[in-house]
Amino acid sequence: MLFHIIPAEAFTPGAFTETWRVSGAEKTNVYVPSGNYNQRYNADGFLCHGSLNRMETPHALRGYTQLFRSGIVEYGFSHNYQPPSGTATQAIRAQGLEQEMVYCYQDAINRLRREGRTGAVYVGFSLVGIAGKSFYISELAWMDREYEIRQNVFSSPEVYVDLSETEEKQPFPKTLLPLVDTLWQVGGREDTPFKIKGVWEPFARY
Repeated sequence: MLFHIIPAEAFTPGAFTETWRVSGAEKTNVYVPSGNYNQRYNADGFLCHGSLNRMETPHALRGYTQLFRSGIVEYGFSHNYQPPSGTATQAIRAQGLEQEMVYCYQDAINRLRREGRTGAVYVGFSLVGIAGKSFYISELAWMDREYEIRQNVFSSPEVYVDLSETEEKQPFPKTLLPLVDTLWQVGGREDTPFKIKGVWEPFARY
């Protein structure tokens, strides 16, 4: 999953007056799904990522956060799960994706507010490499081939957020639940199954 938070002002041309930098305090505050262990500037801005799996070629990266000079923030992460059923088909641990979406959104919105940004922000996600997989709910539910994902790439519509409005509380249902339900529709279901008495609870135990 690639999860994006995009300020509308990122597409407004501006004068280049000084070198763009990330402060030392902000570097340590960046949330990275697999851990903020490595940092560097790159062509797009500033990249933070977890440890590399050097046993794989090319070296596998489990998660990253890219801060763009424009203010856009992109998080990349993966939650695959191999059920112990003897089949080679992988499932996607969707509750883990839901939880990461909450953590990443909170991290990005907090940073934008610290930077004093106002106005519109757009929130969305893309899924890559998902063909033939299913969203995991339980050992019984994941095996139904009716819910096998057909396409390999999907990009969601974007949710509009006004930074001048009162901040939502975690898990940010007004902003994130439409995206989460869209995630599940990619996998053939109407909405997320992770609810208690009709209320979205991505961090509960099921």
